[in-house]
Amino acid sequence: SYFKIVTTNSSETVELGNSTTNPKILLGGGNVGIGTSSPSAQLHISGTDTSDQVIIENTDTGGGSAPDLVLFRNSANPADDDVIGRIDFRGDDDNGTARDYVTLFSTITDASTATPAGSFSIQTRNGSSQATRLIVDGSGNVGIGSSSPQNLLHLEGSSGARMRFVDTGTQAYTLGNSGTSLTLNNASQSTTPLTITTSEAVFNDDSTDYDFRVESNDIATMFHVDG
Repeated sequence: SYFKIVTTNSSETVELGNSTTNPKILLGGGNVGIGTSSPSAQLHISGTDTSDQVIIENTDTGGGSAPDLVLFRNSANPADDDVIGRIDFRGDDDNGTARDYVTLFSTITDASTATPAGSFSIQTRNGSSQATRLIVDGSGNVGIGSSSPQNLLHLEGSSGARMRFVDTGTQAYTLGNSGTSLTLNNASQSTTPLTITTSEAVFNDDSTDYDFRVESNDIATMFHVDG
């Protein structure tokens, strides 16, 4: 076994472990290191294998939720737009530079006592910086490409927001805003069977032949045009 206490004018250190060169626990300068002799954060855990490094276990047999992990920003002056918790997924690139590739974080969107609200965001990296790709606001609206979703699902993009539907075979369809119209595209055949603008709905606006078919159990309302 190994135990060491060092006190100087510049630092106070406590080491526990089985090696003078690789202590298992080190407390120095206010930081705690587990598996590292030079902790760079208040709690720094370092390992050399792929086994679980942190386990939180609860043996309660009741119906409540447990175990719990709480990120608590105990601010004396909370305000709108405060980021109150964040998780970074970090790794080196092939040049040895540490990068945050994905970040999850929560924000206070309304800090008032009467109407408190928050949001949850996901950022990903694509190049030199990260950008928010998805946000869930306090009312439950989900924004993809939008930081302030106005509907239950809000898609936004600089080149037109699109949804893609693919079956288990080869057929794929996209539905989206091209900037001037709403279009339904057959992505597998590169055709556009339906285009809707502010003034008209156009079927088969290309050279491909499509059938137009309406079915109903009520003959009186099988096809109704009012204009």
